[in-house]
Amino acid sequence: MKAGEMLESGRGMKRYLLDRVDKFSNLVSLNLRNMDSLLDSDIKVLCPKLEELRVLNLGGCFKLTDDSVESIVMCERLVHLNIATMKVTDYGLEVIANTLMYLVTVNLFGIKSITGDGIAYLCQKQPHMLSLNLRGGGDPLISYEVGQKLKTMCKARECEVLTGKEKWEAIY
Repeated sequence: MKAGEMLESGRGMKRYLLDRVDKFSNLVSLNLRNMDSLLDSDIKVLCPKLEELRVLNLGGCFKLTDDSVESIVMCERLVHLNIATMKVTDYGLEVIANTLMYLVTVNLFGIKSITGDGIAYLCQKQPHMLSLNLRGGGDPLISYEVGQKLKTMCKARECEVLTGKEKWEAIY
C-alpha cells in the first residue's frame, strides 16, 4: 500500500496522525470529521499534545464519549468545537462548560443523551458563545426548553441557536 492510499482510509489516517502527534504541537485546526475508527483512547493521546489548537471538528465520530471530553478540554484555547453525534451526556457538557472559556461556536448536532439543563448550563458558563447547533437532538421539547432559558441568558449578546424546528437569531 502506498502512503497516499493509506491516508485515504480512516484507519490509515488515524495511524499516521497518532504516530506523528508530537510534530503537530503548533496545530491550530484539526478536522477529524466522520473518522469512525477514532476511539476515546486516541483522543487521550492526541489532545494533550495540541496546546495551540483553536478549532476541533470531531463531528460524526460516534464512538467518542464523555471520556474523550476529559481529554478535549486539555485544549484550553478552543474557540470552535464540533462534537456532533458523539455519545456525550450532560456530564460532558459540564466539563466543557467549566473548562473551555473561549468557545464561540459549539456543534451538538444529533447528540441524543443531553438535556435542556445541560445545554443551559453550557450556555450560561460560556460568555463568548455566539452559535450553538442543537439540530437532530433526541428530545423534541429540548429546543423550546433551551430556547426559553437562552432568551434570559443571552440578553447582553447576540446568540444564534439552531434547532430542529426553528432558527433563533439575535436573542437578547
